[in-house]
Amino acid sequence: MRRRTILTSVLVAVALLLVPGIATGGVNGDGNVDLVFANLGVERNRVCLGDGSSGFTCSDVSTDTNTSVDVALGFVDSDSNLDVVFANNGDRSQVCLGDGAGGFTCSDVNTDTTATRGVALGFVDGDPNLDAIFANEGRNRVCLGDGSGGFTCSYVSTDMKVSREVALGFVDSDINLDAIFANSFGRDRVCLGDGAGGFTCSDVSTDTNQGDGVALGLVDSDSNLDAVFANNGRNRVCLGNGSGGFTCSDVSIDNNFSSGVTLGLVDGDPNLDAVFANHFGQRNRVCLGDGSGGFTCSDVSTDGNASVAGALGLVDGDSNLDVVFANTGGRGQQNRLCLGDGAGGFACSDVSTDTNGSSGVALAEVTNAAPDCSGARPSEARLFPPNHKFQPITVEGVTDSDGDTVTITIDSIFQDEAVDAIDTGKTAPDGQGLGTSTAEVRAERIGDGGNGRVYHITYTADDGNGGTCSGEVLVEVPRTKMGAAVDGGAVFDSTVIP
Repeated sequence: MRRRTILTSVLVAVALLLVPGIATGGVNGDGNVDLVFANLGVERNRVCLGDGSSGFTCSDVSTDTNTSVDVALGFVDSDSNLDVVFANNGDRSQVCLGDGAGGFTCSDVNTDTTATRGVALGFVDGDPNLDAIFANEGRNRVCLGDGSGGFTCSYVSTDMKVSREVALGFVDSDINLDAIFANSFGRDRVCLGDGAGGFTCSDVSTDTNQGDGVALGLVDSDSNLDAVFANNGRNRVCLGNGSGGFTCSDVSIDNNFSSGVTLGLVDGDPNLDAVFANHFGQRNRVCLGDGSGGFTCSDVSTDGNASVAGALGLVDGDSNLDVVFANTGGRGQQNRLCLGDGAGGFACSDVSTDTNGSSGVALAEVTNAAPDCSGARPSEARLFPPNHKFQPITVEGVTDSDGDTVTITIDSIFQDEAVDAIDTGKTAPDGQGLGTSTAEVRAERIGDGGNGRVYHITYTADDGNGGTCSGEVLVEVPRTKMGAAVDGGAVFDSTVIP
């Protein structure tokens, strides 16, 4: 299955600190938003399964204790389960293939042990396999996926930068995915893709900010993709011109230690807003957009955490965007969930009791398509001769566009003749198998004076991911070999002995 997925990646680093990452998405298929945290050093990365009402149950992703600094979610291999890619600093970056129940099997992306700080997933070349781009201290890397969890990696360009994060989007007017890198100690870079895994890079602007995070979105009223950078100092919004060029200005007069930024519709208007994760005990900030590139900023809460990333998503049951902040465990802080009120305000609480060193975020909202019962049919539509024996009937032809395995459950069996009617062989009941995947109906009908029997078998199809459909199939027992039964309706319960 390839469910509809929105991915947003944001690095989680500040100045020269090593900080890890967090990702949100539907990991176990129950429809609730789940979290994956990338943690540093001896701390194992964590997966936190959501209950749909802002609660989480957390466990280790694997026994690995890599120096993970960022994480991204996506469908890396060919199954329907969400997978995870971790950017590791000084260790080999890892891909962890999901089993659809919150478990993962992890392996190396490649043999690189570069100081990797960020990762983003997207379709970089012309095939349907998800690719990865890594932001490194040195040359950035593009790793083309093979659709089974393997990657072939090469350099994005000859740039030798201290890149902290990467975001992917359609920056110019072609259909090829482009990359923007947030760089510390140098100018941020835009790299225009050629659709085959190659890039041509140039400066975003003449700014030499200490960029730690970047997010892409439609900030002003035109159709050109814009960039928002999280800096150590004033954060910057760079309005795109649709050809790879940008015009940059301050988001506000704030001079924060911002290390992550995420974009979304936080209040009730149609203008894109920004949420900044701030470090060194500063309060995180929400900046409400005016639709022309301007923002009005205020505190998310009174928390003075060491936040290094934030991710927006629909965590609880309402329609208001919520934000998850990844906090560094060096200050003994839990990661925080802030539930939005739809007007730019938030109410915050701990995600769990974990005090890991977590940071960075990738957001994946996954939707599931229900099975399609429109083509359903019985495995046997006609039973003859009428030998009074039970015949197994299964429901065939139910499809699922996501490729999920569909389970059929028989709900009811009715018929248009009385059970144990005269001249039917004095057998009862005439149907069985409720609650199973196979109905059994008796091959019999009224002989003299009858017009044949029709069984009405209802069922439910379930894809195991919250999607269902239901329907009815008909099975006839004609009076004569060449005849057809006349349906008198679902009148008698075949499973009841009169």
